Parts: sequence; structure tokens; C-alpha cells
Amino acid sequence: IPFEELPEDMIDHFQFNDELKAIAIRNEREMHRRHEEAVAAAAAMDGAERDDQENQEALAGRERILLEIATRERQLTALRREIGQLEGEVHGARANASSARAAGRMHVDQEKPLQGKLDAKRRQMAELRQVLLRLKANP
Repeated sequence: IPFEELPEDMIDHFQFNDELKAIAIRNEREMHRRHEEAVAAAAAMDGAERDDQENQEALAGRERILLEIATRERQLTALRREIGQLEGEVHGARANASSARAAGRMHVDQEKPLQGKLDAKRRQMAELRQVLLRLKANP
């Protein structure tokens, strides 16, 4: 049922106004016209502009990859340093255990926990190297 054909009390209840209706229709048509113009402008974007945009996106992607490579290489350097420290600690634990056995003293074996940490760090470094190889293969 069109709003205008409703009974007077319902029209009054909903505060119907012909002028507001006309304004709303005009605004809706204007929004539709602007949308159609924007769609037409986007469709009219020539190939050169699209190519420029694709090139910019490709450059941004390469920059992200280079940043990721630099980050992973810093992580690899830090892991190498940690592995070196752990290797020194394992060597020291072996030496302490050997000297304690030679002297006939009791000692707490610290080599196994340190070796476990060292193995975990080496696995982490191998995984990181694989990631770096994949990143560098797809620049």
C-alpha cells in the first residue's frame, strides 16, 4: 500500500511529509548518479595507470620480502651466537664432569640439559635457514 493511501491517523503517526519524500528521492538519485560516475571513471582507467599501480604493488611486495630476509638474517646471527655460547657451556660441563670423576667426587651432570638446548637451537637454525632459502628464491 502506498504511504499516501494510508488512513490519516497512520500518516500522522509516521509523520509522513511529501516534501521530505521528494528530498529523499532526490538525494538517493544523486548518490546513485555519483556512484555510476565513479564506476565509469574506474572502468575508464587506462592500461598504463593499471600497469603503474601493479608495478607499485610489486615493488611493495619485494620490499616486504627484503625486510623479512633482513629480519631472518638477524635472527640467524643471534642463533649462531647462542649456539656458540651453549657449545662453550657443554664443553665446560664435560670438563667439570671429567675432573670430578678423576678426583672421585660426586657431581651433577649438566651436560645433558645443555645438550638438549643446543640441539633445539640447531634445529631452530636449520628451520630458519630453510625459510631464508625460500625467501631468497622468490625475490
